[in-house]
Amino acid sequence: MTFPVEFRSETDSETPNPEDLFQSLSQPLVSIIVPTFKEAANLPVLIPQVCEALNECGMTAEILIVDDSSPDETSQVCAELAEKYPVQLFVRKTERGLSSAVLHGLNHAQGSVLLVMDADLSHPPRKVPELVAAALEQQGDFIIGSRYVVGGSTDDDWSFFRWLNSQIATWMSRGLTTAKDPMAGFFALTRNTYEQARELNPIGYKIGLELIVKCGCQKVAEVPIHFKDRLHGESKLSLKEQLNYLRHLARLYRFKMGQWFTPLLFGLVGASGAIVDLVLLTLLLSVASFPVARAVAICGAMSWNFLGNRFITFSDRKQQSLGFQYLKFCGSCTLGAIISWGLSTFMWTQLSEVLQSPQIAAAVGILGGVVINFLMSNHLVFPERKPEFGNPEADLSQVSSAQITMNDQTEEIHQAAICLTDHFPQKNGSHWIGWLGLLSALLITFWVTFPNWSKQTIDGLDQAHNVTTSLFFYDLYRDMPVNNPVEYTYDYQRQYPALGLIFWPPLFHAISGLAMLVTGPQLSTVYAVVTAFAFVLSLCLYAGSRSVLSVPLALMVVLLTVTTPEMVALQNSVMLEIPSLACCLFVLWLYGNVTHRAGWKHNGEAILAGLACAGVAYTKQPAVFVLLGLFLDVLINHRHFLKHWRTWVCVGTAGVALTPLAAFTWIYGKVNIAQSFGNQGNIYVEHHQVANRWTLDAWTYYLKLLPGQLSWILLALSIVGLLLLAIHPEFRKKQGIWLWSAVAWYLLFSYFDNKQVRFVAYVIPLLCLAIGVALQWIWRQQPAISVLGGIACLALVIPNVGAVPHSRPVGYAHMDDYLQQVMGPQFSGNVAYFGEDHHLFTAFLRLQDTEREHALLRGDDLLALSEDSLVRTLSKYQIRWLLVDPEQPDGQQLLNRLDIDNKQIVPVMGNTLFDNNEKPFTVLAYHFQGELADTASLIPLKSSLLGVSE
Repeated sequence: MTFPVEFRSETDSETPNPEDLFQSLSQPLVSIIVPTFKEAANLPVLIPQVCEALNECGMTAEILIVDDSSPDETSQVCAELAEKYPVQLFVRKTERGLSSAVLHGLNHAQGSVLLVMDADLSHPPRKVPELVAAALEQQGDFIIGSRYVVGGSTDDDWSFFRWLNSQIATWMSRGLTTAKDPMAGFFALTRNTYEQARELNPIGYKIGLELIVKCGCQKVAEVPIHFKDRLHGESKLSLKEQLNYLRHLARLYRFKMGQWFTPLLFGLVGASGAIVDLVLLTLLLSVASFPVARAVAICGAMSWNFLGNRFITFSDRKQQSLGFQYLKFCGSCTLGAIISWGLSTFMWTQLSEVLQSPQIAAAVGILGGVVINFLMSNHLVFPERKPEFGNPEADLSQVSSAQITMNDQTEEIHQAAICLTDHFPQKNGSHWIGWLGLLSALLITFWVTFPNWSKQTIDGLDQAHNVTTSLFFYDLYRDMPVNNPVEYTYDYQRQYPALGLIFWPPLFHAISGLAMLVTGPQLSTVYAVVTAFAFVLSLCLYAGSRSVLSVPLALMVVLLTVTTPEMVALQNSVMLEIPSLACCLFVLWLYGNVTHRAGWKHNGEAILAGLACAGVAYTKQPAVFVLLGLFLDVLINHRHFLKHWRTWVCVGTAGVALTPLAAFTWIYGKVNIAQSFGNQGNIYVEHHQVANRWTLDAWTYYLKLLPGQLSWILLALSIVGLLLLAIHPEFRKKQGIWLWSAVAWYLLFSYFDNKQVRFVAYVIPLLCLAIGVALQWIWRQQPAISVLGGIACLALVIPNVGAVPHSRPVGYAHMDDYLQQVMGPQFSGNVAYFGEDHHLFTAFLRLQDTEREHALLRGDDLLALSEDSLVRTLSKYQIRWLLVDPEQPDGQQLLNRLDIDNKQIVPVMGNTLFDNNEKPFTVLAYHFQGELADTASLIPLKSSLLGVSE
């Protein structure tokens, strides 16, 4: 049990007298607590009536009068009453308030039953024995003298306002208790029940409701009473007390609902802010364009939400001035506002004909920014209060080493204490500076990726696979083929032969498809999901760096990482390296938090970590190198985790979550394993095997690529940082995971046969953090040299920053326009492509084929049907349009056959060049004018890739 700090009367003697010791041997049955303030006129009437009622029932009692230094004659009256009755007076000189007075009395009470009543005679003294008997008979955990049960009543002269006020207050507490009169101040409970109380911290005067909730009372019994108006004096109920009641309710709901209450309250405030947002938008649209009106409405709603969150959601966290907290709130909500504005503006400009109403677009934008706004508000603007411990480092230093015997366990505790001091709030608002640095890191990422919001090109074949697979999940969510999902997938592959499920795991595509349920099948939505993962990457990298680096160095690590040429290219392309790297860094950040505390916080954290580890593999299989890094770091630096059962909860969660992926890969994705890892030369894409596995070229391939991403000076600093992570005690214990992740990356990717330039991106964040570690260490040795080194690093990153626009991939432009121009706005029939790049046209065909009425067939599959003539084949599969790459073998073979069957196949468009600055190709377009079959034949599948038999 957690007791509040004990209230002690300043009039009490510190040394017990003999009479008190004797009286303690015969404790009373009942302790009656009566809080008072200026109740001298009522006590001489109350006390005799209470004692008379108890004597009739043979109950022994003590009456504790807890007075808040009343200016009347309360002390003299109590002294006179104490001569005849078991009255004790506690005069409080510093504390004030009814609830705290009751707690003071409860903490000093000696009885087995604790009863609380007012001194103003509104509670009938003759009912005291009934409440005590109900408590002793265990009729309930908490006994209330109730006005609202059968037999209960109030004085007839109660005003309507007073009655309504009581009813509303009772209704507002319905989520806390089923009692009909939880506002009552006349109640009883046993000592055992009171000792179950946790975190008693009442506000105002409704101490009974506090005890019901905090003592965990499951059953509340109510004894009917007649509630009278006070005999003498004035009521202490005021507007201030009513406002305190609302604050008290918020605390109790937060206590009962736990971690879900704050998001719920934030959502309610946000819902009211959404109404303000939409009202302002509607008013402003009459005088401004949609983007301008939307921006002003967001600012108005942001101000409304700040006031609601400060005074309602986070009312217990107001630690700073209103103006400063408002600036923090606006700054922290910038990202959410950008997301909200961008999403709503995009939807209205692109989908206005579908949405019809700009308010719908605004509502979708509001939902898009609410999560990031809550996280920022909860952790930055209104952080939870931290206990004051003075200077913990100084406290630790005062402990003599001779007093501590360090074994393995105490060493871990000591390390945890040191880590704890690193996270204490520092002077001069360093937390605000840290969050400002985070916002800066996100803005850097936004600058690198902002073209994604309007990008309408696909960069290559792998990107087309990912786009098509994302569209597949969008269609899957809409169709929900629960009866036969495997056959549904095969049919989809027949219609749009560019699925990447046999090559890559589905997490990114599943998220993109989910996003399209909101936006519709849009290429920009897929790019937006890539951008979101890029934001997560920067956020996790910055947070992980801050555990060991200063704000400027952590920001430099993010800047170095996101502006390297390969990282820029990947952040602006639909590839899986950025999503998988974001998952890796999230896992490393979680792991860093656990190791800094030297233990798990709760089961939920272990389960979350297990799911995050599984998420790495579900995004891209080669990214599991980070799991090998975790294993190495635990084995070398944190072996005690292997003895903790929550570690195995994490491992078990990851294992269970990975089972479906493993089963799918084993059954359908044999080529997936070969493509991801390679198997002694048995690799699907042959040109990805740049060298034999056990040659020097294979094990130096990625090392040779690094100078193209980071300058030699930066690479030298990264080597220094990696050495520090290996040998320096502080860095090794805190951040060794970054070193072992880099080691795991080098070992696995050098071993893999499948080697590609983009895989070097996985190690770039690790090396950039090592650069920050090196500069941090140099700063401690020679600050001047460290400053010069930091300036040099920023100077070296300037070329990368300047090259960002040129590092973004170009993509194949105008493919969607080409399809529309060739086939017309209302084309019929299917499309066949003869060449290597059918995936690109497949993705754009699905984007244009909103009703999914058309299909794209692979030319190599059609040419393999040698028993049919070309015309018969085209008619059989309802092919109306032919796209031909004349430089590829399939295209040349088709052109040779056109010389024979060219009467019904006419050219539509001559050579058209498509170029992404890496792989140009040309396309010829033909129109088949013959009759098509009434029903299309079953489109063949390239079954060797699907891992199934013919």
